Amino acid sequence: MVDRLARWPEAVPSVASVFIAPWIACFGVPDTITTDQGRQFESRLFNNLCELMHCNRIWTPAYIPRANGATERFHRQLKDAFRCHFAETSWSEFIPLVLLRFRATTKEDIHASPAELVYGQNVTLPPGLKDEPGSVVVDPTDYISVLKEVMSKIKTNTSRPASSPPGFVLCVLCYYTDSRITYHWATLVRPGVWKPFNNRVLEIQKHSNPDQWFFVQGTSNVSDLATRGISVESLINCSDWWFGPSWLRSPRERWPISQPRTESSSFEQVSDETRKVVAPVVLSEPLVDLDRLSTAGRAIRTMGSVLQFIARTRRQTLPEPIELHRRAEAHIVRECQQQFLRQEITDTKAGHRPSSSSKLAAHQLFIDEQNILRVRTRLTGVISTYDQMNPVVIP
Repeated sequence: MVDRLARWPEAVPSVASVFIAPWIACFGVPDTITTDQGRQFESRLFNNLCELMHCNRIWTPAYIPRANGATERFHRQLKDAFRCHFAETSWSEFIPLVLLRFRATTKEDIHASPAELVYGQNVTLPPGLKDEPGSVVVDPTDYISVLKEVMSKIKTNTSRPASSPPGFVLCVLCYYTDSRITYHWATLVRPGVWKPFNNRVLEIQKHSNPDQWFFVQGTSNVSDLATRGISVESLINCSDWWFGPSWLRSPRERWPISQPRTESSSFEQVSDETRKVVAPVVLSEPLVDLDRLSTAGRAIRTMGSVLQFIARTRRQTLPEPIELHRRAEAHIVRECQQQFLRQEITDTKAGHRPSSSSKLAAHQLFIDEQNILRVRTRLTGVISTYDQMNPVVIP
């Protein structure tokens, strides 16, 4: 078992019965549990345990170890440790020492050890497990230093009110936003002047007071960094996204925040906010250029070859020649209808009749299970075939 945030590992011989003692009893009930499809995780005992503890379950697909990479990587390191050091001895007796070394090892991606993230400081190792002096260089600006500073501001509350969190109380709590409109909503003296948002503003002011709200420039706010059109590579390498804004580590008088409070309820001083909206647009080209084919038979054969190639590429079962011909013909009909009967298809999907200007206004249209536009006739019982009773609309 591995915690995804702190990388804290545990190794137990069974799953459900021992899961209570080393994990839930020490750290509480986890919000989400990610497991593979092993029998021990699919048993009735483990499922009942998750229901009892109100834990969400996430199953990883079979034969894809990267879906649960942290646990699989820990398994490989654990096996390598036993194979190198305890090949000829009873390796099960040394599991606690191996886990202790893993918990005290600094992870390169988070620049901290699991013990530092859980306890706030590293654990003391036996002499045989310690690294050589000078092998670890501590950076005073890393996340651990910030974590220690934040934890020093959290004090134990022995006589707490019933509404406060158990055991701890925060000394300072503030909110910041990069929207002047949102800031003025949250700090309004009379929130009723904006009736469409009255309930939302009242809910915000119920759980905060105006003195706790601050305005920060958009360049200094990393809360919506991922929605500004940043690339995935830049997001991965952005330390502010993973460890919080860098200005939070500075003294409070150097924070780039302000409180542009206004005494009146007028929003004339609020400047217009212009934001860039990034929306992905997917353009799909037709599989076959029908304008280059002279006859319908040639178009159907060409489309069948394309569909056959797609099935082989996706390692799907190839359809029979008759089924392949039927699929190719239906695909060509759909493309032609989408090109020339787009408005009629939109009206039919919405449950409306075509407009009076359409040539199909006098007909009763519907869309079948293959997403093809057809005409419903009154020939039920007279003609046996489905295509004759409900002919396809060809542009």
